[in-house]
Amino acid sequence: MTQEVKEIILAYSGGLDTSVIPSWLKAHHLDREIILAAQKKNKELHQVELPEMKRFSPLIEDDIYGWLDPISCIERRNIYGGTGSETVRKALKRAKEELQS
Repeated sequence: MTQEVKEIILAYSGGLDTSVIPSWLKAHHLDREIILAAQKKNKELHQVELPEMKRFSPLIEDDIYGWLDPISCIERRNIYGGTGSETVRKALKRAKEELQS
């Protein structure tokens, strides 16, 4: 059974680790429309094809995918306490060193 989505709420953390894409989409009044279009096709945002994205705004270019890809979102968080793989590797190394001392 498919259920029609009438409302979407974006939830994301505040602070330095927050991806800019929810703010960008909201600023361009596209969040609800693009997210609903992706949901109706059972796709994640980074899987929506460029021509379909451009239906919502001609300003959207293929560079949007660098901001929508989940792996890219994680990798951009290479800050202290962030979830980027480099930061996590460093934190694990420090934790191992502490356990060994």
